[in-house]
Amino acid sequence: MSGDKIGFQYSLEGAADEIMALKHDIERHIKIAAELVTENGQLRKTLEFYRNSNNWKSPSNGFALQYDPEPSPIQKDRGQKARSVLIATPLTS
Repeated sequence: MSGDKIGFQYSLEGAADEIMALKHDIERHIKIAAELVTENGQLRKTLEFYRNSNNWKSPSNGFALQYDPEPSPIQKDRGQKARSVLIATPLTS
């Protein structure tokens, strides 16, 4: 009878270890999901900047537009928004 109690105790300890391992995995996946949501938001914001047609237009008008236009927001940016977001986004396999 004492052998049965010992076996039962070991199986409970094994189950507790498995539960803790699963809890750790779930917490890790929740953290990864939160990071992905943040990265997605940063990428969407950057893509919206480049998608917006107003950012491709020079703010100059009249004579200045024809002969000495002020650079558009996209030209001023020179791809920096995209580079900074892509550099901050880790490559995952």
